[in-house]
Amino acid sequence: MGVAANITSQLLTSGWTGVLVFEHITSTGAILSTGSLASNVYNSLANLGPTLNAVRAVAPLLKKYDLAFPAPAAADSLSATPVTGFDLTAQHLSYTFGEESGLAPLSFQLPFPTKAAVIGDSGTGKSTLLNILAGKLADYGGSVTIGGCELRTVPEAALRQALLYVDQIPYIFNSTIRDNLTLGDDFPAAAIWQALTASDLADFVHQQPQGLDTPVGEKGRLFSGGQRQRLALARGLLRHKKILLIDEGTNSLSKASALAVEDNFLAQPDMTVLFVTHQLHAENKERFDQIISL
Repeated sequence: MGVAANITSQLLTSGWTGVLVFEHITSTGAILSTGSLASNVYNSLANLGPTLNAVRAVAPLLKKYDLAFPAPAAADSLSATPVTGFDLTAQHLSYTFGEESGLAPLSFQLPFPTKAAVIGDSGTGKSTLLNILAGKLADYGGSVTIGGCELRTVPEAALRQALLYVDQIPYIFNSTIRDNLTLGDDFPAAAIWQALTASDLADFVHQQPQGLDTPVGEKGRLFSGGQRQRLALARGLLRHKKILLIDEGTNSLSKASALAVEDNFLAQPDMTVLFVTHQLHAENKERFDQIISL
């Protein structure tokens, strides 16, 4: 019925336009114009019914899920009270994904500042541990505290001021090297170069035609995978974060470059570092205060 009405309406519109042309009220070209317009209008109207039915059909599916979104953060949460202590303590910390274990119960104490390596086979929960400590996974089991406060009770803004999580694939903005380091904040050039030196990127940046103002390209194509991680590391060093969580931060580097980056963060006197790695180099193994094996 809908198809017949659609075709009939288009024919009537074109026919009426033909009458107007015959009466010299409009030009012959109007037949093509009104035919095209009628096709767009009536085809859209014909599709309206099926579209509404599709929307209605989804409603019962949505009722099966609890789509409870958190309320927007209050304005004053952006200036949350900073974390005042940086000791990390876990008691029987665990995590499950449905019925699958993501992290077996784990306990540790990391007084500030501690340099700890996290090792273990794939799937043992190394990245899950860092995601918990970074505040990304709040539904963990057991307890983990920062400065004596249960982690899930610490405001997100305060946690972000205290720590930096360097992911395996850090996000790089399609802008300049400088913009990717400062992220809109103001830092003196000397501090920027100091952070680049500590992350073993200074020589590479010096070699670029525009130095700090060199565009990195879409998705940071100027940088290799390892260089993107070192750029993210430099962001944290530039802001003097107290806790640095590094997920396979030297996995894509040559041994010489990996050791240079490890040397730099192991030498930071006022920072706790949790360094997830599949390849703990013998040259630096003894320099870690703790080795957490999962």
